[in-house]
Amino acid sequence: MLRGERGEELTPERLVALGRALGRLGRVGLGHGGGEGAAMLCRAAGSGVVAAGGTVLEHELRFPAGAAWLGGAYALPASLFLEQTGGEVALRLFGPDGLPLTRRPAPEQTPDRPGADAPARLGVWEHFSGALRRYTRQAAQDGRLRALPLRPLTLCVPGDCPADRAVADALRYLGCEVLREERPHLPALFTGQGGFALRARDERGRLLPPERLLTLLCLIELEDGDGKVAVPDGAPAAIDVAAAGLCGTVLRLGRDGEVARALYARQLWLRDACFAAARMAGRLGLTGESLQALDGKAPRFSTSRQEVPVTGDGAALLSAFAEEEPRCAPLGRGVRLRTGSGWISMVPLDRRPALRVVAECSDLELAEELCGFYARKMARLDRERSTGK
Repeated sequence: MLRGERGEELTPERLVALGRALGRLGRVGLGHGGGEGAAMLCRAAGSGVVAAGGTVLEHELRFPAGAAWLGGAYALPASLFLEQTGGEVALRLFGPDGLPLTRRPAPEQTPDRPGADAPARLGVWEHFSGALRRYTRQAAQDGRLRALPLRPLTLCVPGDCPADRAVADALRYLGCEVLREERPHLPALFTGQGGFALRARDERGRLLPPERLLTLLCLIELEDGDGKVAVPDGAPAAIDVAAAGLCGTVLRLGRDGEVARALYARQLWLRDACFAAARMAGRLGLTGESLQALDGKAPRFSTSRQEVPVTGDGAALLSAFAEEEPRCAPLGRGVRLRTGSGWISMVPLDRRPALRVVAECSDLELAEELCGFYARKMARLDRERSTGK
């Protein structure tokens, strides 16, 4: 994902160049949300695709998770989404598996003479109608765990962003009663991170953060699905604990390579709020249990996280730490270690010289204490390496 102020980092000229590079791949999904600036840059990118002889599939999904689904559902070589928040525009690229494009196409070189290396013909700009309906219907269909009628289920979806509205539509199609405002003693669902993250309040009004809901969704798959899940490197260690108790399997993206990536691409409910909401509703409607009761079946944990600025290479710093700490295990580009009171995960950030330190313990006080201890330890190690002492 790239970010830039409109007219500065992400200019129309740069989007045209990016569009030309994407156009060489063939069909390109194209969408935008949030404001006219994103729409303008979207048109620039589409012009580049057509100029390169590619096909634009412009859709009405106004949130990034929808664009990712489109890329995976129709095996598009690339799907581009531009999202505006205030004066800032975020650019996201997804591949044919619906996951972030791992390698961005190189921009075309400027020809030495007019017409050099130009495509034999211009491409096509198509408007992909009905994408939102197909997206929500697939989410609802994937939410059914058994070919059995669901018990009556009422859920609240109070948000009004495009991703929230998609969740409400999918739940209605599943057969749920959906209220668009919060009510006491009813679970409420919310989306975040462009429709990729699901949050919820249970019947007591207790907020379940994304990492807790990810653990519950993995529990559902381990109990009612194939018994195997694929999760990001930083996903809670509680998922491994739950899997061990059910004789299930947990794959991690950085550790288990293409096998994990392929499974993660198929399990949309673990990375898309609309599919996650439908999957959660499918479980509650099948068993008749409350969200509170389902939450009680997963291992209890709390997390605390900090960012530690570093002066050098964060990955090299973690390698140096791992050499001194035999309990460390690889975690993609980072490391994870088991302590007496919980787990510590540390990964370098991509966009700035810093480490993300995450502690996972049985209660929040322990998590905060453990996170602070290792954040200070890494800051001290960074100072020692930078000063040579």
